[in-house]
Amino acid sequence: MVANEVRSAVSPSNAMSGALSSFREWLYSAPGVISAAATLFYLHFMVRGSVTFDGRTYFTLFDDAMISMKFAKTLASGGGFTWNPGERPIEGITNPLWTVWMAILHFAPVPEGYVALLVGLSSAACLIATAFAARELARRLGATENISLLVLAIVAFYYPLVFWSLRGMETGVLACLMTWAMVLAIDQLDAPTEERNYKLAAIAVALVWVRQDAVVFIMVLTGFVFVVGGMRALRTAPPCSRGRWWSPSHS
Repeated sequence: MVANEVRSAVSPSNAMSGALSSFREWLYSAPGVISAAATLFYLHFMVRGSVTFDGRTYFTLFDDAMISMKFAKTLASGGGFTWNPGERPIEGITNPLWTVWMAILHFAPVPEGYVALLVGLSSAACLIATAFAARELARRLGATENISLLVLAIVAFYYPLVFWSLRGMETGVLACLMTWAMVLAIDQLDAPTEERNYKLAAIAVALVWVRQDAVVFIMVLTGFVFVVGGMRALRTAPPCSRGRWWSPSHS
């Protein structure tokens, strides 16, 4: 009898049913509704940016993003980081990691005109992740659940962020990495762990490779962590040790 109950609980059909039930509950929740609505909006945006030529559909990106796509296409074909195969490598992009991701997408089994759609879908996933990161950040800063949901919705539908991300720029992935870095930084200040340090370091490396000038954000966030962490350390230190570093006896 017990064996039958265990077998029933771990059967693939029951596991799938449980997963579908959990997904349905999430979808009907406020975050699920906002995410679903945002996803439909993103898909509509990308379809509106497509064109049909000679009976074929082509999805388009912003001109700067298409420069990166040209480098990505050459890279995917084995020509390296060059504008055309066989030419001397040049620094024609400022988003190397995003360009490498575009190159990877060129290997997907889709028509060439749909590669830009895959780029847009990648950005759409980053936008949803950014919205949830913003919600978590609002929670860390003391916002109520309703305010946190409002933040999620505002970020998910913030048109400048949506526009530049879905048009192929690295804006979405940068926003995603930066927002989650802020969430992790606050968590690290509240409860330091070595694992979280590794995550923050990985995000910092990824940010620089996505866009080199992200180093400015990294410096600001690092400074914030050191200043706030130092102030907290001073507040929690015993009174006799707070002035020990300048005490005349240590001169």
